[in-house]
Amino acid sequence: MFETRLMSENSTSRVITKIEFQVKRITRRSIFLDGEYSFSISPETYDLFPIKKGQTLTDKQIQVIQNHEQFEKVKNLALNYIGLRIRSTKEVQTYLKRKKIHENVINRVIQYCNERNYLDDYAFAKAFTKDQLNLNKSGVFKIRSSLRTKGIAVEIIDLVVEELINRDEQLDLAAKLGKRKLRLLTKDINKKQKIYRFLIQKGFSRDVVAEVLKLLF
Repeated sequence: MFETRLMSENSTSRVITKIEFQVKRITRRSIFLDGEYSFSISPETYDLFPIKKGQTLTDKQIQVIQNHEQFEKVKNLALNYIGLRIRSTKEVQTYLKRKKIHENVINRVIQYCNERNYLDDYAFAKAFTKDQLNLNKSGVFKIRSSLRTKGIAVEIIDLVVEELINRDEQLDLAAKLGKRKLRLLTKDINKKQKIYRFLIQKGFSRDVVAEVLKLLF
């Protein structure tokens, strides 16, 4: 079917003279055209294009096969990267761009991952926010800023913040951090200003910080 569909292209053609499995990467096939090694393909590419010895391939056919093989390689790169921990879409795009991969291939891989829910910016934003709250003890402004840096849409950020961040909990967290900081600054005459700056830098809102300072001083 593949051969019939593309043989009408006006281009030169080459004959597959040998197909053999590679020694070190035993699932990959080496393709020899006109007696010379030409390229190798993964099992996924072979399943899509089940070429065989003696078959004639046009230049266009060869390019189509190699383009899909490039997609398979980049797809595996992305899946391995996602497998290390949950990622945002932008993180995966940035990672692949650093590998000097063509934008069209990146877009195709991102679409593949989105269609199979390997990438989910809402799930990522929820997990990231929980970590920022529980591990980094961050305030809402810092969390919002970090999510924007990760490429999360404003609509998703608003939704996650509304679901997960409670003002009373932020006040309680900021108060605990403020008290801990105050114990380290008992002899510092500028301790109020330093605690204010510390809590602002942690990302707490000004009204929360103001309430904490009222509790401490």
